[in-house]
Amino acid sequence: MDFTKWGKILYDSLNPLKNEYFEGQLIVIQKPKSDIKYYLVMNKFHTEVEMKIDDKLLLSFKEELNRKDCRLDSFTRKVKNHEYIFEEGKVILKKLYHKKMFFKPLKLDNLPTNKIITMDLETRAIDGYMWPYCTAIYDGKDCKSFYQSNFKDSRDMLENSIKYLMREKYNKHKVYLHNFSYFDAIFMINLLTNFDKNTHQKMRDDKIIDFKFHYKNNYYLNFRDSLLLLPESLAKLAKAFNFKFKGKFPYNLQIILI
Repeated sequence: MDFTKWGKILYDSLNPLKNEYFEGQLIVIQKPKSDIKYYLVMNKFHTEVEMKIDDKLLLSFKEELNRKDCRLDSFTRKVKNHEYIFEEGKVILKKLYHKKMFFKPLKLDNLPTNKIITMDLETRAIDGYMWPYCTAIYDGKDCKSFYQSNFKDSRDMLENSIKYLMREKYNKHKVYLHNFSYFDAIFMINLLTNFDKNTHQKMRDDKIIDFKFHYKNNYYLNFRDSLLLLPESLAKLAKAFNFKFKGKFPYNLQIILI
């Protein structure tokens, strides 16, 4: 804030040779090698500055001392919605202020929906790789399971489970998979995009919050992650909703034919 280093002092309403600052002191400074002039109105702890060429205003800003000891190298400069804080001549913080609109209330839909499908993938490690070997789908009434042993391979099994969902009666249903964003999407998104090249996904913090999948005419499904809504394991959620227990899939079951 040492205006004596800004350029040539053209006018000082007090006395340019004194270093005291009084309220309302007006100073005009010519910027070196420029037509720009600084017009300073100085008060005890702050200064208001206008930069002009002739009578045209280019920029205005305000400077306030950070300390009561009047150190001129420690101050805050405010330019429109920007703020720069200087300590010992160096910028230590920059601030940018934005005007935010208030959120508008959404119109609540009081009608409950039963257009919900749950889907689950079971996987196992084979030769160091994870492979799906079972898919289960439940629409609130009917349950359908797909087993890898009944298909050519895991990919074929997943394709058939997706085709099972591509039905007219499931139009506009929400398909929830627990941990879809982190795990199940790895196996499914590639297949979903093969069926529909115009899928739409909404992301937040690198997590998929909605994956819109179109099929046939104008039908679509929304794949979502129930873990983002209910951030607990399925075992703990079963207890929370007063189920006796979460069933365990028989990973090590072996059928021996004699």
